[in-house]
Amino acid sequence: MAKLGTFCKECCFYKKENKSCQHGLIETFKQRGADVSYNEEGVVIDRVCRYRKDNDWNAGFTAQEKIDAVNKEVRITGSIILIVDDVTDLEGILKNLKDLTRNDFNLVISYKNKLSDVLELTKSVEIPASFVKSINQEPTQEQRVHDCLKQLKNGYIFILDASKEIDYTIFDKVNYFINRLMYRVLHVKGESDSLHHSVSMAHIYKWLNGDLIDSFANKLMNIAAEESSDPQVFTWDVINEEYLNNI
Repeated sequence: MAKLGTFCKECCFYKKENKSCQHGLIETFKQRGADVSYNEEGVVIDRVCRYRKDNDWNAGFTAQEKIDAVNKEVRITGSIILIVDDVTDLEGILKNLKDLTRNDFNLVISYKNKLSDVLELTKSVEIPASFVKSINQEPTQEQRVHDCLKQLKNGYIFILDASKEIDYTIFDKVNYFINRLMYRVLHVKGESDSLHHSVSMAHIYKWLNGDLIDSFANKLMNIAAEESSDPQVFTWDVINEEYLNNI
């Protein structure tokens, strides 16, 4: 069976004299359990490395300029679901999310109040967004998120509750955890067993109907138990610790 992998040979970040990576990713892949082999041609890794670029990539750039360029390119993307019950603090939240939605994420707002109130603020901040209102009279947050699924693009789903304090560093932390520390992630549990600050792989989340009936984390854990596989479910305690230890 064909298997995806990475040949470090002829990558502009590969140092053939000592068979190392300018990003230190060969050792990182080893830490994540990847099969890394060495031969006369160079290093072969049994996982795909998004940082691999041919020697002629961005010709004319210095080594540091290439590093800076690839760090900007290799980013997680996806959607932000913002659950809004009250527009009191919404303008400030939208301003903080604006740069993210311009580049890497699309914003979907689940609202309960008048659409005109929410729409006025998004226009004022000049932030693109989609708007979803559940048809149920008193929908749960799980139902409200589920009603947003058709508006989401592939990548990762970040769920934020506008009524709670938002940590805007979670985007960088998850990106670092996935793209620099090379963890495979399907889900990061929200805070205090809520959906706030939860992060999920979009296509799997949609396939399993999100958090309806049972939590997405439990669904993944049950599947992993049946298949004797890694559920790839993490908590913020783990991600924060890894981020602080490595950044």
